[in-house]
This record gives sequence, C-alpha cells and structure tokens, in this order.
Amino acid sequence: MNTYLQCIPCLFENIVSSAALFHLSDTQAKEIMDHLGSLLKETPLSASPPERAVAVQKKLCSILNTDDPYKEIKKESNDKALELYPIIEHMVEMSSNPLSLAIELSCAGNIIDYGVTGKEIDVEKEIRAIIAKSEKKIKKEASSLFAFDEFVSSIEKAKTLLFLADNAGEIVFDRLLLETIKQLYPALKITVALRDTPIINDALVSDAYDIGLDKSATIISSGVPTPGTVLRYASKEFLDLFYSSDMVVSKGQGNYEALSEVNRDIFFLLITKCDVVARHVGSHVGDILLLNSEPTFQ
Repeated sequence: MNTYLQCIPCLFENIVSSAALFHLSDTQAKEIMDHLGSLLKETPLSASPPERAVAVQKKLCSILNTDDPYKEIKKESNDKALELYPIIEHMVEMSSNPLSLAIELSCAGNIIDYGVTGKEIDVEKEIRAIIAKSEKKIKKEASSLFAFDEFVSSIEKAKTLLFLADNAGEIVFDRLLLETIKQLYPALKITVALRDTPIINDALVSDAYDIGLDKSATIISSGVPTPGTVLRYASKEFLDLFYSSDMVVSKGQGNYEALSEVNRDIFFLLITKCDVVARHVGSHVGDILLLNSEPTFQ
C-alpha cells in the first residue's frame, strides 16, 4: 500500500504523541519533526507508511539514549493482556463458533495499542464493545470483509501456516487464536514471525516466549526492522518460508500496509484504525476485518 497525502500529517501527530509519552521537550520533538521532514523530501509516495517509521524511531532512540524506548510499555501491555486471558479463553470455549470468535478477539486485541498514545483504557470493556459491534455489522460468512468461509477452506487444506505477528499485548490474543487453530487442526505446522529489533511497540521474539506463544507454534524472526513486514528488508529464511507456506496470515494494519500488494495469497486480520486504510479496503474505522488477498498474477 502506498503512502497517501493524508498519511503525512499522521506521521507528525505520532511524533507529538511520542513527545507526550516520553516527556520530550518541544525542542526535542521539533528535532524529530525536522528529521522526518527531510526524509519526506527524499522518500516517494510509493513507499509504504511503515518504512518511514524506522528513521523516526532511530532519532527518538538517540534522544532518549536507549535502543528500545517502548520496552516497559510492551511489558505492561503483555501483562495486562495475560490478566485478560482466562476471560477471553472462556469466551471462546463457550462460543458456538470458537474459531470465528478467536479471530475476532485476535483483531480486537489490537486495542492494546493504547500504550503508544499514552491513553489509559478499560481493555476488557473495549474488547467486548468491539466484538458486539462486529457481530451486529458484519454477516461474516457472506462478507468479503470477513472471509471466514475462505479462511476455513484454506486452513483445512494447509499443512503449514505462517503467522505474522503485530504488537505486544495483542500477541496474547494471537496466542488464543493459534491455540484454537491447533486444537482444531493438530497436524498443522504453525510458525510465527516477529521482530528481533525493537521498533515502536511491535512484539519481539522475546515477547513471544514470555507469553507462551511457543507452546503452539515455532517462533522465528522475520529480520525486518520496520513496523510492518516490508519484504525487501526480510531475511532469506523468512522469505523462503513466506513464499513456501501453504497459508500466510498477516496481523495488524502495519502488516496490511506493507503487504497488501504482494503477489501471494494472504489472509489479513486487522481492525481499521484510520480513514485512509478504511477507504482502501471499503470498510469503516473500527471494523474487524478478515480479508482474503489473492495473487495479482501467476
């Protein structure tokens, strides 16, 4: 997905949010904005939005003198999500369609992105509200915005599944989805790809082990430094797996922005967070989506 003009003000707004979160001075925030401004002149709109975040993060790290400014926020996000785990696990166990609900919860878990904006929210309340809204708005089995039938059809034929994780915190909800899938399809080999280099609040390989994701999947690094899986930065090991896996499931809006035009079939799980992406997929902001993207050419 290309960068739209509407994405550019959002980049600067994120710097303002980061400045508040890390108590930067106006001078420090302006330094990061100036750096971003110089990059915008050199970077074409054809570059995906996640590619611009790396340089901004490096500048922030330099000012704060740390390689992982979101480390404590990510830990807090994981801890909060783990506290909710018995609740969401019970919701899935009691559901008439456990897989569908586990997918919705995996998407809804992205609300834990609150850490990036510094806003405290009632996560459990938000999760329940999102699910209730989704149930009312989307006739899932018949909707192109929630391609559940296609998902089930693909997973029933698959022997290998590659799952691309997104943020800390929500990976706990991903764990529930993957454990649900493993219970339904025990022969399926599942691999989860995460970052090994800190970038904003994206989940790291170490986060996956900390929350027990390795109990149902093999954990690997994608080698990608961006907050979205931009393939030109990926390791050969990851690329081989990406193109050889029977099924790829991509989590989160950043991964959608990076991979929506890649030539292979991908299932995208996300909750739309901005008007640009909502218009791009034909949904509304806040919708839970399960999109089936097929190859554009053979």
